[in-house]
Amino acid sequence: SNRVGRRPLAAEASVRASRSWWDAEAGAYAEEHGRFLGDDLPGGALVWGPEGWTEAELGLLGPVVGRRVLEVGAGGAQGARWLASQGASAVALDVSHGMLRHAQGLEPLVPLVQADAAALPFSSGSFDLACSAYGAVPFVADVQAVFAEVARVLVPGGRWVFSVTHPIRWAF
Repeated sequence: SNRVGRRPLAAEASVRASRSWWDAEAGAYAEEHGRFLGDDLPGGALVWGPEGWTEAELGLLGPVVGRRVLEVGAGGAQGARWLASQGASAVALDVSHGMLRHAQGLEPLVPLVQADAAALPFSSGSFDLACSAYGAVPFVADVQAVFAEVARVLVPGGRWVFSVTHPIRWAF
C-alpha cells in the first residue's frame, strides 16, 4: 500500500536518519543560516531562536567565565565558539559530522564531539552548564532521554538552558 502513515522507530534508526539528513544538508544549512548564527562574527554567537535574541543580550546562562559548558546540538559550533570567546571552557556536540565540520578551523577552536544527545560520551558531573539553542531537542525521538543525559553530565545544581521554536512560528 502507498498510504502515508506513522510507525514507531527504534532510537538507533532515528539517530541514523537524523545524522544522515543533517550530514547531507549541512552545507546548504550553513550557507542559508550561518551568517544569522554568527559565522561572520569574531568568536561566533549564541542565538536563542529565529527572532535573533542572543546570549549576550539575554544572559540566560549566567556567568560563563571559567565554567565548563556543553552545547548540545551545536551544529557549526557558533554558540560554543562564542562561549569560549567569553572565557568558558566549551565543548560542541552534534549528531552530524557534516555540521561539526563547518566549525573546523574557526576561531576560537573548541572541542567538536559527534554523538547522540541521548547518549552523551562524558562522565557524570563533567559540566557546569549545558545549552541547546534550538539544536537537538526538537529533533530527537526521546527528549526525556536527552534531558536525563544532560542532567547526568551536569554537576549537582548545574544549569540546562535550551530553546525550541514553537511550531506555529513558521506559519507567520
